Amino acid sequence: MVLPQLDIRHEVVARLDAIAAEHRARFLEVILTAPTADLAARIAHAPPEEVTHPRDLFTPEEIEAQIEHYTGALDRLANEWPGASSIDVSGLSPSEAAARVEAAIRL
Repeated sequence: MVLPQLDIRHEVVARLDAIAAEHRARFLEVILTAPTADLAARIAHAPPEEVTHPRDLFTPEEIEAQIEHYTGALDRLANEWPGASSIDVSGLSPSEAAARVEAAIRL
């Protein structure tokens, strides 16, 4: 199961880990990372007259500040959570990134 988490909620990770343990399954937290500039470049910013997504309400600078905040939180999670692994996907295509994730979960 893949659960994308856009905000860092330790209680969600802890609950999933507990559920996995109850069923003798393995829970892995895989965190995909990239530099802020790379992540910000992936987010297309629409002109004000074409707002179609809530992120379009933020300036590029605000988006970058949010990315910085959350990547810092993810780094802390990766360091604190014993089952977490962090994968840098900078410059990788989606298929290359998927291959890295698959390799990480085949422990």
